[in-house]
Amino acid sequence: MNKLKSHSRIREHTALWVIATAGFLLLTAAGLWFARSAYKANAGGPTALIPAVYFAALFAVSAAKSWLRRRLGRAYLPLILTFYIGALLTALAFTAFVVYIASYEAPAPEQAPDVVIVLGCRTIGMTPGATLKTRLDEAVTALADYPGALCVVSGGQGYNESAAEAAAMAGYLISAGIDPGRIMLEDGSHNTAENLRLTAELLDGAGAEYGSVLILTSEYHLPRAMGLASKAGFGQAYGRAAVSPVQLFAPGVLREVFAYMKYMVLG
Repeated sequence: MNKLKSHSRIREHTALWVIATAGFLLLTAAGLWFARSAYKANAGGPTALIPAVYFAALFAVSAAKSWLRRRLGRAYLPLILTFYIGALLTALAFTAFVVYIASYEAPAPEQAPDVVIVLGCRTIGMTPGATLKTRLDEAVTALADYPGALCVVSGGQGYNESAAEAAAMAGYLISAGIDPGRIMLEDGSHNTAENLRLTAELLDGAGAEYGSVLILTSEYHLPRAMGLASKAGFGQAYGRAAVSPVQLFAPGVLREVFAYMKYMVLG
């Protein structure tokens, strides 16, 4: 009787192991598909591979269970528990951040802001990438909503870009009908903190009034941008989110998780 129960438990554990291993393999394939879709949407980069790498690691550990048990001996159980707990905590932290992003609401201006600040990201030559295009399309709407506001487009030249992001952004807005006289270019920054600090210096140097500003960026980027705007000296800063389609939102959130963690630790 005890032998039958023992065999039954073994079969159950084996079935669960096979299901888990197959599930991790399917999720790895889905992660690779996601990375390919993000790359095709010009929203790719190394971070788009994180889901595939994450699930591939889970698959490898699950598939190599017997081999690892033989090689590690008594160390197998504590090490494997540490690995799975770490993987679970990582997934929970990512989920919590996504929930925070989805529920975050930046303060909206009660009156027209003096300046609309559009934060840059990847360009392809003088053409805005897919994510930047969503920000610029929202900027066109915002500038129509606030016809008296100046616009600062902020973004320098990245290592993989042939021109400053600000130049491509200004060109896009002008082609959309925005008066060039309303646009100022901040083209020396290479990260969000520099975007905002150098924008403040640009406005100071031009003697422009910026008692209130509207920070415009992607929804997943807005919480960190608002915190950095305060540190850059923008006392009355409001936010406006450009909504990203899922193929842009997902890789953007993956990048922002790590950037936000760095911001929380280092400021």
